[in-house]
Amino acid sequence: HWMYDEERDVTQRPVMRDMNMPMFGRTRTWGLIGSAHLAGTDRTLELVLDYYTLGAFAEMEMVSLDPAVAPSHVINIGDMRRHHIALIGDYNQALSQRWQGKVNARVDAASQSLNDPVGQRNLEATWGAGDLDRSYLTASISATAQFIQRQDFRLKLGVASSARIPTQVESYGFYLFNPMDGFFYNGKPGLSPERTAQVEIGFEAGPAHRRIAATAHYSRISDYIAGVVRESVFKTYENISSARLCGFEIEVEWEVQPGLRLAGSSSYMRGDNRQFDEPLPFISPWETRGQLSYQRERYWLELGLRHVRRQDRIARRTTLEDPTPGFSLLDLRGGLVLTDIWKLRLGIENIGDLLYNEHASVENLPSPGRNLSVAVELGL
Repeated sequence: HWMYDEERDVTQRPVMRDMNMPMFGRTRTWGLIGSAHLAGTDRTLELVLDYYTLGAFAEMEMVSLDPAVAPSHVINIGDMRRHHIALIGDYNQALSQRWQGKVNARVDAASQSLNDPVGQRNLEATWGAGDLDRSYLTASISATAQFIQRQDFRLKLGVASSARIPTQVESYGFYLFNPMDGFFYNGKPGLSPERTAQVEIGFEAGPAHRRIAATAHYSRISDYIAGVVRESVFKTYENISSARLCGFEIEVEWEVQPGLRLAGSSSYMRGDNRQFDEPLPFISPWETRGQLSYQRERYWLELGLRHVRRQDRIARRTTLEDPTPGFSLLDLRGGLVLTDIWKLRLGIENIGDLLYNEHASVENLPSPGRNLSVAVELGL
């Protein structure tokens, strides 16, 4: 990956003004995966062995528009190499006529090292001289039970305990620019794996023409990995002692009469950084969708509404978010069967030509305005 920065106007850029910063990076990975599948009359077992090796390197030039300032060269990731092997087991069994169970277990082992001498010296200057190599051994397990009452009711309960090994950027990054929030990130070789405990419950009820489904979940995260602002536009990846995520999703479908269908969904997520007593960053706001569709043998129409509430819960210690205004969008789509093999599809998105941006938009980049799409489909 390459960020070409020489011809960009940097005189008004808020980060590193009057400084061109072309960046080059390379990530190479290869691996092997093997699986075995065993099946009985009421149970299945799948075993997977997954191995991969990864190499990453990144560098940046810093060239000032002021000729009196000497250019500099920065190694952002100094030839990092990782070897990773995972053993995964997935077991499913019909416990009775109404109950089904599933267990998934996973063990990961990884070793990683930093091999470029300049990259090593950069991190040693921050974290002190010592061994930058790291090895990890983590275990994850999840279990799900599902109750089925005829064909029109399902109840599902799941629990999980999982672990995530730090990435190469989180471990070994050095003043690595992140365009998502405009910060320069420093990695920390001594990061601990992120660990999550989760519980989820959900149900689905009703026949296909009149269905309702809902899911709720709660997660507690220990050693949550996030960039923490240190000064100005610089962050360091740290382990946050405690964080939590919770949310729900509801879906409803109703066939009012043959060919006429109403559908809707609503989802909400809340995240809290309990160490800093602030929200987790980049959490999507409450969103609700609705569709009214009409379908006949040779044509169909759909009117869609999307409403997103204002997001005021923003992080400050781990990123610099700003509130996002709420918005409502109206879309119209349709299709026509021209022949047995040709189909025509039309759509008008954002009919009101609303100026808006998503909460996670980079630098609040606006989303598309009114958009007309035409597609011709050929079936063979």
